[in-house]
Amino acid sequence: MDHRKWTESAALQGFQDDGRLGVAIRIQRFPARAQDWLWLHIFTPRRVYGFVSDGLPGSRDVLRMDSPDVSYGVGSERTPGGGVLRRRGPRGAPQAAVAFVYGMGHQGPDMPQGSGPLKLTVSATFTPSPTASPPPDGLEIPGAVSASIGFGRRSRDLTGFGHWLEQHQETPRFETPYTYLSISGPQASIVARRSPSSVSGYVLKAGSEEEIDRFEISPVGSRRTVKLGTKGGSHFELGVEDVHRYELPIGDSPRASSVVSTSIDGMSLAGPLNDWMPDEFPAELSAPK
Repeated sequence: MDHRKWTESAALQGFQDDGRLGVAIRIQRFPARAQDWLWLHIFTPRRVYGFVSDGLPGSRDVLRMDSPDVSYGVGSERTPGGGVLRRRGPRGAPQAAVAFVYGMGHQGPDMPQGSGPLKLTVSATFTPSPTASPPPDGLEIPGAVSASIGFGRRSRDLTGFGHWLEQHQETPRFETPYTYLSISGPQASIVARRSPSSVSGYVLKAGSEEEIDRFEISPVGSRRTVKLGTKGGSHFELGVEDVHRYELPIGDSPRASSVVSTSIDGMSLAGPLNDWMPDEFPAELSAPK
């Protein structure tokens, strides 16, 4: 492992099945730099709120990923944002995950980096789906999410569904175009990722899990068509519709980000659909065939 390039990332997200209320949290650690990122977003029926920082002080310690209890911590009492994402149980089959995160953030949809006027807080618990086996790529696990959400002087309680994600790598981040879809509901879950050279993810419904090997999507817009194919020969076509749209600042470039809703076999699903450098995808991948 090249410690100079090593990054450690964890994320927890959860949404009601219509996508109107939800949370998305990501902590990304750069031990060699002793510098961390925190992305905290709160979605309510009328507003998007967020705190985003890529300059929080961090630790140079490298986490032990094989430990049955791992905490991704960021910030301190003296920083405008911070908190922890903690996994309990083995990485491939966690028993639970918890989040305690805060940030002095902004009201969206276009939120700048750094401190803002609104205090945002999330306390959340993730419980893996009892029917989900470890995902084929070991990254993203579906389950139920319950959370207490604070934004300014207001608060809401969330009961929904989402995913827990852990991602560790030496290769640089955000240098390759990608599309990422992660939607969940009471009875089904879909994770689909694509770059110009690869496709990965899974479809989980009725207790059956299939690995994705085809992911096509129409251009960025408020309504999009998604076509998925699996290694088992199944095919799915979904019409996804924006519930929330916002921009996430990554360095000097905003990422087109959204929360979408859809259904599969009559089952409601909601969650993030994000595009990074979508104009750099080859033309043959830009729209469903």
